[in-house]
Amino acid sequence: MGHEVTNACNDMNQLNSMALRAKAMLEVDSLEVVADAGCYNSQEIKDCTDQDIVPYIPQTNSLTNKKAGLHTKEDFRYDGENDCYWCPAGEALRHSSNGTYKRG
Repeated sequence: MGHEVTNACNDMNQLNSMALRAKAMLEVDSLEVVADAGCYNSQEIKDCTDQDIVPYIPQTNSLTNKKAGLHTKEDFRYDGENDCYWCPAGEALRHSSNGTYKRG
């Protein structure tokens, strides 16, 4: 159906462009796509959902931090009502103007 050759060392930044191509070729308003974990990239996923494309991708789970005794994403809980994450120490991490989260 469609293909693209890239010199990139991985395909993490290819999801949205390839999904948009498929959507155009199929001439549909919305689309569901499946990709492998190598395509897991939060910005690409957001770009897809903004274009009415629902991606199904297994999330990678790096154990490097856990092995080093550090916290992983799974240790933080998102609170949608207050738009913040709760850290394991019970601190609220609030969204800041630069797109990151900070204590407070």
